[in-house]
Amino acid sequence: MRKSVTLLFFVFVVFVCSSQTISTNRDIYNFDVGDVFHTQQSLLGGYGASYIYNVYVIHSKYYSQGFDTIYYVRSVKSKTIGSAIPTSFSSFIDTIFYTSLDSLVNFGNIDSVYYDTALYNGRKINLYENGNFDWDMYVDSIGMAINLVYYEPSTLVTNLIELKYYQKGNEEWGTPIFLGFENEIDLNSTFKLYPNPATTHITIDWQQPNAESVSLQIFSSTGRLVQSFGQVRAGQELSVVQLSPGIYLLEGLTAKGQRFVGKFVKE
Repeated sequence: MRKSVTLLFFVFVVFVCSSQTISTNRDIYNFDVGDVFHTQQSLLGGYGASYIYNVYVIHSKYYSQGFDTIYYVRSVKSKTIGSAIPTSFSSFIDTIFYTSLDSLVNFGNIDSVYYDTALYNGRKINLYENGNFDWDMYVDSIGMAINLVYYEPSTLVTNLIELKYYQKGNEEWGTPIFLGFENEIDLNSTFKLYPNPATTHITIDWQQPNAESVSLQIFSSTGRLVQSFGQVRAGQELSVVQLSPGIYLLEGLTAKGQRFVGKFVKE
């Protein structure tokens, strides 16, 4: 009976995989500006447990000259908690990239391709399984939704990364993760950046209590710091005439430790 069940399972996997086309890297990593992803990383083992919660927001994207590599500039907010470490927070901007866009995801090493209406709003799923040691799930336009790696019990038992929530335009799935960034400010509701697009100057204005001045950093679409300002007051004009045309990210910090991010276009 065990052999029959195993055979039926094998036939089912082959049928599912062969009846659906494996996605390419371009299909999997096709993000849009404004996309939001919340993930949880669980590190469980002999040294206790720790968890890393991340919130990613895509701010800009661009391709290599040959269009075989795509780059995403994103803001990252992170919270780490654990049984043997103090809780910590971080916030930064980075650039990630994916290459060989027209190649099959995971080099074609996919065991089954299917759709599940209960997962990721029915988006196409590519699943790779290597027993209990490696288990990856790739989802179209979402990226790697699950990554499970098993280690020796004497070091780290499992490293599990899971997508808990995403928002793409008006589409949402999952439950958002609250990081507890009490000092994070929504630029659109409290701070105003204008004109946008800009040619020679930008102005930052706000009506946030206890925010007499802010320090500002401007990043290029590749995540490189290109300009910084200290002690900027509400309504003050800032010159951006030396910046090349393109999309820029702005990150600010008030004297009270409140942080905000925004985006503008330089013409």
